[in-house]
Amino acid sequence: MSTYQFRQINDRDRLRRTSKLRLPDSTNERVFAKTGGFGEYMAGFRGALLKLFGEPKQKWSDAAYDYILEATDTNGNVWTLTAYEGASGSAIGGDSRDPTIYPVATALRDLIEATTPADFEVTLWSDEYGTTTTYGCTDGSCYYYEARGRVSRATTNLAELERQEYEDRIKRLLEANPNACTSCEATGKCELCKGQGVIEEY
Repeated sequence: MSTYQFRQINDRDRLRRTSKLRLPDSTNERVFAKTGGFGEYMAGFRGALLKLFGEPKQKWSDAAYDYILEATDTNGNVWTLTAYEGASGSAIGGDSRDPTIYPVATALRDLIEATTPADFEVTLWSDEYGTTTTYGCTDGSCYYYEARGRVSRATTNLAELERQEYEDRIKRLLEANPNACTSCEATGKCELCKGQGVIEEY
C-alpha cells in the first residue's frame, strides 16, 4: 500500500520545474508494448485517473489531458506531479532535479495501474497524422481504435490494417516478379537492391 497521498490541485504556478520523468518501464507497460496493445494501456491510464481524481480541473497544455497532483507523506513532505498524455503516450511529470520525487512518481504510477478505470470514451483528431483516434473503457475493459481521416468515431485497428495492406502489396509484388526487392517494394530506393528494384539471383 502506498505511503503517499495524492490529490488534484488547480494551481498553474506549481507547474514550474515540472517535466516528464523518465521512470523504468513497469511490468504493465512492458506487457502492453510487447503485445502491441499500448493504446489500451493509455486508455486504462486515463480511465484510472478519472476514477481517482475526476475530470482535469483545467487544460494546462496541448496534451490530450493533464492533471496537476499534489503528493504528501506522513512526514509532511510535499511534491508536485503531473499526469498527462503527450505525443509519446501516458506520462508522469515532476521536478527531475529532485531525486526524492522518483519513488513518489513510481508510487503514483503503481496506484494508477492498480485502479479499475472509470467508464469513458473520447475521440481525438490528429492534424499531424491525419487520423482519428477513439479510445475508452467500459466495465474495466479498455479499447483503442484509430482510423484514417476525420470520422465521428474510429472503429478500426489502423496498425493491423496497415500491416495487412503491406502484406497484400508484397504478395502481389512477388507474384508479378519473384525477384522484386521487398525492402523498397521494387521502387529501387534502397541499397539492398542497389537501386535496381530487384534482387539478383546468384
